[in-house]
Amino acid sequence: MKIVIDIPEYAYRQIRNWGVPTDELRRKIYDIIDNGTPLPKHHGRLIDESKITKCYMPVNQFDVRGIRTDAPTIIEADKEGE
Repeated sequence: MKIVIDIPEYAYRQIRNWGVPTDELRRKIYDIIDNGTPLPKHHGRLIDESKITKCYMPVNQFDVRGIRTDAPTIIEADKEGE
């Protein structure tokens, strides 16, 4: 399962720098995860829409991938759903 969470910068830094969080931070992390957004199975790639500078259509009628962009990928597509 993949889940998108919004974690405060201080919490992220504390975990990265010090490892095991304090009891207070651990409770906060449980709340953060509880409020996270699970990604559905077989999701496509998640992109940063604000970074799109090019948008183009497939070259031929047999290319069924649809409109493509140069937006950077944030999370790769679920391998089973590509």
